[in-house]
Amino acid sequence: MENKMTHFDSDGNAVMVDVSEKSVTERTAVASGKIKVSKEVMDAVLHKTVKKGDVLGVAQIAGIMGTKKTSELIPLCHPLPLQKCSIEFEIEKEKCEITAVCTVKTEGKTGVEMEALTGVQTALLTIYDMCKAIDKKMVMTEIHLVSKKGGKSGEFFYDQYGRMIDYLRISLTSRCNLRCIYCMPEEDTEIQEEYLSFDEIERIVSLMSQMGIRHVRLTGGEPLLRKNIQDLVKRIKKISGIETVHLTTNAILLNQMIDRLADAGLDGVNISLDTRDRENFARITRRDHLFLVENSLESLKKYPNMTVKINCVMMDQKDREFLEIAELARDNPFFVRYIEMMPIGLGRQNKGRSEEEIKELLKKTYGSYQTVKEKIGNGPSHYYEFQGFQGKIGFISAVTHKFCSSCNRVRLTSGGFLKTCLQYETGGDLRQILRNGAEDQEILEYIKNIIFHKPKEHQFFNSQEMKEEESHLMSQIGG
Repeated sequence: MENKMTHFDSDGNAVMVDVSEKSVTERTAVASGKIKVSKEVMDAVLHKTVKKGDVLGVAQIAGIMGTKKTSELIPLCHPLPLQKCSIEFEIEKEKCEITAVCTVKTEGKTGVEMEALTGVQTALLTIYDMCKAIDKKMVMTEIHLVSKKGGKSGEFFYDQYGRMIDYLRISLTSRCNLRCIYCMPEEDTEIQEEYLSFDEIERIVSLMSQMGIRHVRLTGGEPLLRKNIQDLVKRIKKISGIETVHLTTNAILLNQMIDRLADAGLDGVNISLDTRDRENFARITRRDHLFLVENSLESLKKYPNMTVKINCVMMDQKDREFLEIAELARDNPFFVRYIEMMPIGLGRQNKGRSEEEIKELLKKTYGSYQTVKEKIGNGPSHYYEFQGFQGKIGFISAVTHKFCSSCNRVRLTSGGFLKTCLQYETGGDLRQILRNGAEDQEILEYIKNIIFHKPKEHQFFNSQEMKEEESHLMSQIGG
């Protein structure tokens, strides 16, 4: 059996990884970590009354020294000539948290991730040591790599909680040719908004691909209302680092556009379809267009290599309507996903059904199911296999089954605002910074700062969080 352990040879002897054949490149790594302290410690640090001296000043020096000692501490770690090493602190007084951020640069044949992580931990340990006489219950947490650049694996970027962000959803327009009751008001009025141009979108995606974005989804409103959307798909597909481009649509216009989208390289389509009952479809969408969706579903069969997913929001539909949606996965190699109602915008006014309820209905009708263990797609769906089904059944239960800890996505709204969480209005205005003439590096740093501060989790039913809660319609933010 071939030995795959790089720190041991075939005889089991410890060895340093041979990097002699690698090219010298610029290597950068950023790491972050927090220490949670008591109010007494925080006050003493801020007012510099700790008996051992200036805590943050000493911790800063200690962190820098720690990076230089990494190869002496970590077995078989290569010694590297560091060209830059910095420790910065972020103070959150009310939360009693001190965040240490370590940035390390070199030109070499191997990366400086371990140096950055060692610097962070050394700085935090120094804070603990200098303050332990006040309180020994301090906790160091969330120590992780934030970003790395250089080398074979390219660049990656993580938020403050160690989540790798590789998925960008882009709302192309807030306009829609339907008026779904949980998404848009009945009045057929266009939201006045200046959209990003295709050139601006391409530039943003190109920059974000440099920090690890690999998957892009085009949403709306209804994205097919943007003219020549196939040209945008083709342009994004050509960007280095982008692996997939998908589209979420109501499928009203899809039948007449699918050929052009397929030629442009579109990897998959998600279709929003809550019922196959014509009367209820007209009630939910306020438009009698079900036949157009059915025509589009039929046309998609011509493209077996294109992933097709059906998104069904779980509202007050009759049991048979949920089963009729499930039949699309039974009779075709489609993925059917039942989605919990999100309490955002008009969604707060609509009652939803639970994952457990629908799973029990499916089990009663189609028999037992098997959990699909492998990861499917880029989102948070979890899937099940039913005997005799060509496709699979999935659920997205953002409210009752939080997946915030593994959230890998950010959203670019139709107005050019980069959102980090559906619930909150936190983020940054990319349209403004682009049109103010910012250089690429400035924009990149701006985006990195936004993503780094992505909230830990949503709090849909926590009244204390309501002050920052998202107030825009789902059609504007591309949920």
